[in-house]
Parts: sequence; C-alpha cells; structure tokens
Amino acid sequence: MACAMAQISADQCEIFMLLKGATMVAALLTYLDQRCRRLYTTYYDRRWAKYSPGVSLLHHVIQSSLKSGLDIDLMTGEQPYKQRFATFSEPLYTLSSPHKRLEEMGSLARRWEEVAEELVA
Repeated sequence: MACAMAQISADQCEIFMLLKGATMVAALLTYLDQRCRRLYTTYYDRRWAKYSPGVSLLHHVIQSSLKSGLDIDLMTGEQPYKQRFATFSEPLYTLSSPHKRLEEMGSLARRWEEVAEELVA
C-alpha cells in the first residue's frame, strides 16, 4: 500500500533515513499534505534496537517539521511513542455502505460539482 501511495503522490512522498556509514539504521516514510506532514511508517534495523533509532529519527523529523511551520499527523495507532509525541488524539470511525449506495452518492457529488461550475461560469 505504501508503494502504491508513493507512486500516486511521488512529489509529496518523502523518505527520511538515519545512516551509520552505509548502513540504514532507521527510515521514516512521510507524505506532505499541504501544510501537514503525515508520518506513515517507520523501519529500524533490529541490531540497533537498544538505541531506539526509529523513535530518534521520528523526533528529529517532528522537530524539523515544526520549525518549518508544518503540522504533524502521527496517523492511526496508539503506540506508546505516539502517545508521548501527541498533543491530542481524535477518534476514528468506520463508515460502511452497500456498493450501490456509494455509487449513488458519487453520482450526486459529481452532479453538485457540475452545478457549482455552471454557477461560477
């Protein structure tokens, strides 16, 4: 999924890495969404686990982002490291609907866009 997202939005996808020589110790995949950096997933080399390289890289990227005026979205999950960094959390909801109903809603949304374009023209 991350690869597909990166292909769709290659100019908004960023990979940050923590290197020790030629060894990638940790990596962080993010997506820029206007003025928000969404932190998607981290990787770390388990041989370096005792140093928490993923969390260290995350901290660095958060700090740099905030200094640059970007908001941060830690995305889903209640991992302890996210709880330490987060200033608030929002509940997630699941929406389900029969396929036919979703098609109808899409058609209605497209019609509203057409009407809006006609009003502006």
